[in-house]
Amino acid sequence: MGAMKPNENLLLNGDFEELQLGFPPYWERTDFQDMIFLWTEGPEASGVLRFQSSGISKTRPVVMQKGTRLVPGERYSLSILVRAKDFWASKVCFGLRPSSDENASWTGISEFPENCDEWTELHFELTAPPSPNGKYDVAIFLERFSGCLDVAQARLHALSDKALAYSLPTEGVSFETPPRIFPYSPLLQEIPAEKPV
Repeated sequence: MGAMKPNENLLLNGDFEELQLGFPPYWERTDFQDMIFLWTEGPEASGVLRFQSSGISKTRPVVMQKGTRLVPGERYSLSILVRAKDFWASKVCFGLRPSSDENASWTGISEFPENCDEWTELHFELTAPPSPNGKYDVAIFLERFSGCLDVAQARLHALSDKALAYSLPTEGVSFETPPRIFPYSPLLQEIPAEKPV
């Protein structure tokens, strides 16, 4: 199992690249009536999720990535870039919970600014809660909100040594994550067929 590099993002497509699929791959969404996707409006032309409602929203928009493998009890950090205008929500969060329990509490960033014209980074360090299979869902969600909130560049980093050694990115196609190459000796093609031992 290959170790994560420090500051390597455990989320696939944390920059919300659209890749001509209509919505960033590896992210699921629900209740998107009050949410739009902006291809290149974020820093360094990254994608942006915009949550916007002129009144109190009747929807509960959720953008989620499932199946990230973390080490329960180890340290991680969540970060995201935000812009806001006249934003208010009864509940808003960028956080994680065990995949095995949909009723579990979300742990993460729950304080968002009301107004900020420039991109602002929000950051939160946490200990991964217990999970029987070591898999976690990561989501951005809002309840009863008004105004405008833009989010970009979602990040989940391993901090502790054990978290770096045993965490794995969200399950996806292999070309989306850097290859993890390990030396193997002897090479299979160098083993003589007549003496396989």
